[in-house]
Amino acid sequence: MVSVTMEIQGTMLVGSDISAVLSILEPYPIDILGLNCATGPDRMAEHVKYLSAHSPFVVSCIPNAGLPENVGGHAHYRLTPMELRMSLMNFVEDLGVQVIGGCCGTRPDHIQQLAELATTLTPKARSVRSNGQVTRPAFNYVPSAASIYSAQPYEQDNSFLIIGERLNASGSKKCRDLLNAEDWDGLVALARSQVKEGAHILDVNVDYVGRDGVKDMHELVSRLVTNVNLPLMLDSTEWEKWKLD
Repeated sequence: MVSVTMEIQGTMLVGSDISAVLSILEPYPIDILGLNCATGPDRMAEHVKYLSAHSPFVVSCIPNAGLPENVGGHAHYRLTPMELRMSLMNFVEDLGVQVIGGCCGTRPDHIQQLAELATTLTPKARSVRSNGQVTRPAFNYVPSAASIYSAQPYEQDNSFLIIGERLNASGSKKCRDLLNAEDWDGLVALARSQVKEGAHILDVNVDYVGRDGVKDMHELVSRLVTNVNLPLMLDSTEWEKWKLD
């Protein structure tokens, strides 16, 4: 079971949206993927809808009792047990959520309401991957690559998938010159220019005779992942360059 926290701004703390979460975790043989903590069920609704429509896993939802408020120097949660019950009842009946619970601010009476609810509901039917197998039966998951921030579908509605090749030292003189000068900011700017021009994925190749390719790959990728929002395609004949921490 994997549970992630989506903050009030609609992403995880590092900036990942729910599509990136699903794209990154989809290949793994997990059973349950859902949300917990941070907000109440109202702020989770759009994320739960996305998982309900696209995730091959059982969906869980374990919200706070609303957003915490500072009342007299103490955290206060306004969502009542009945309000939590009604919200999660809708998630189960309308979206097929199969695992429910309460996180921060929920108390025994909140959980009692959910325990009573769970005995009477039938979740909306959803197609899910069975037995943790990494096969892909017919559900609505969209095959995608992902950056830290978002997913990029391989199939584009109005275009082919565009891979930007300018960060390739084997084919771009500008990239080689910037790499030899160790102008990392210049290389990041080169990546950003490809984003503006409509690339969907960025190829990253630092293979160049006389340089430490493993070090170069770490130096460049560590900057790219926080400065561009596209997935990266690490391009090298040396496997050590793919092992990035």
